[in-house]
Amino acid sequence: MLASQPTSQKQEHWLRFKAEGPAEGELRAGNDVVVVSGYAYYSEAMLLGNAKSDSIPENHECHLRVGPKWELVNGVSPIVTVSGWTHFDSDDANATGYRVDDCKWVFPDGPGSQIMLKVFIDARGGLLFSIRGLAYHLVARGQLTLQEQDFADHKGGV
Repeated sequence: MLASQPTSQKQEHWLRFKAEGPAEGELRAGNDVVVVSGYAYYSEAMLLGNAKSDSIPENHECHLRVGPKWELVNGVSPIVTVSGWTHFDSDDANATGYRVDDCKWVFPDGPGSQIMLKVFIDARGGLLFSIRGLAYHLVARGQLTLQEQDFADHKGGV
C-alpha cells in the first residue's frame, strides 16, 4: 500500500557544514553537507495492519520529502524508524508488530527540490493496529540551491 504523504511533519532540525573536494566515487562534487532529523505523522487510518489476519504483515511504502532544497545531490545516508503506533484491541492481537524493511533516497524532481525518502514498512496486528509516526535522520552531500534557506529556523534546541 502506498501512503504517499504523511498527515503532517514537525519542523526539522538541520546542521550544515562544508566538505571540500569530491568524495570517493563522486564525479562532480558538491561541498554542502547537511544533517537532517525530523518526525512525520500519519492518521490512524493510513498505515494499518492486515485486514485478514493479525499475523500477516501488511506492506506500506511511505514517501517523505525532507531537508532543504538542492541543486545537486551526490549522496545520502538515511535511516528511518517507527516513532509511534496505536492498537485499539491489543489484548486480542497476538502477533502485533512492525518492521522498517528499507529506506531509499531519490531526487525525483531535480534541481531546486528536496530529497525524497522511500520507506518500506510492514505492520501486523489487524486493522486496529496503526503506525502513527516515523522518525528520520540523514546526512546528505551535494550543492544547495542559491535561493536563501533559513537554517537558523531549523536549529532545534531549547
